[in-house]
Amino acid sequence: MATVRAGMRTAAAAIAALLATAGAAGAQDHADGPEMRDARYCEIIPVVVQGTTVTSSVYNTIGLNDCPADLWSALTEAQVNAEYGSQASKLNGPRHFVMDHSAAAGSSAAGETFTFGGIEAKLVARLTTQLGEPTVGDEYYRPNRVQRETQWTYDRGKLIYKLIDPSGAVYVMQSYAQIVDPNLTIDQLADLGSRLNLPEGWRFETRRLRHTLTMTAEGMTSVVNDELLNTYQVMRKPKTRISGAPRGCIDRRTTLRVHVDGDTALTRVFVGGRRVAQTTDADVKVTVKPGQLEKKPTVVATSRNDAGVSRAHVRVTACD
Repeated sequence: MATVRAGMRTAAAAIAALLATAGAAGAQDHADGPEMRDARYCEIIPVVVQGTTVTSSVYNTIGLNDCPADLWSALTEAQVNAEYGSQASKLNGPRHFVMDHSAAAGSSAAGETFTFGGIEAKLVARLTTQLGEPTVGDEYYRPNRVQRETQWTYDRGKLIYKLIDPSGAVYVMQSYAQIVDPNLTIDQLADLGSRLNLPEGWRFETRRLRHTLTMTAEGMTSVVNDELLNTYQVMRKPKTRISGAPRGCIDRRTTLRVHVDGDTALTRVFVGGRRVAQTTDADVKVTVKPGQLEKKPTVVATSRNDAGVSRAHVRVTACD
């Protein structure tokens, strides 16, 4: 039994790093629906220990139901173990998404369902660990590496809630929890900074979006939890590059391409010192004319989001 408990501690701590990770797959069912922001969901995580292998199966209610309060309050870990045949389990919820749309792909999407105490939930992830492995996710404000393929979209005009660490890394809230504080609501999140016991150098900020923000996890991302068990995903800084610049001078219209990696950034493109484009698109085509380069023979692209600024430039001259 001590071995099972040790396995459960390892699995539960690892799962803490995955809070809302599994929800990504179920959230795909709501990708275009109006109820994604503040959508309530719960996760049920039975843990099976076989020999030295600990398998945690993460089931999520998104897309099936809103985790009915009466059924959830009656559900116990002992009941989950009896119904599923697990030696241990974890109940994670209720939680509410903060983004407006979500989609999942690859290993973040599954489909098998199981009913726990009358609550139907979808299998969205399985986590396998070994007994005695180092645990992760058991400290607040500690970044945890999480494997997933997801897109979170926050609509223009909506509020986002951010944690900023001492190095300037930005984490955007993806879900808030009613686990520690059952009365927490989305309307209270703007004032959350006054409630959090932030480590030295950390800040909590809110911002109303001037353009739609899409945050993408492409196989791996970092997630932090605050002490209320709200979860935040790291924002990827922009990385800008310009391609298509000729090696010699130009004597006719020439098309250059600007590409921006990272999460959504506002990109401005300048030709010969004058702005010719402003967009949040990741790919931009820019037409350069020789006459634009008389005073300043350069093409410059500057991309900015909450996590940082990236600048790329190339020299392009007009033929005499």
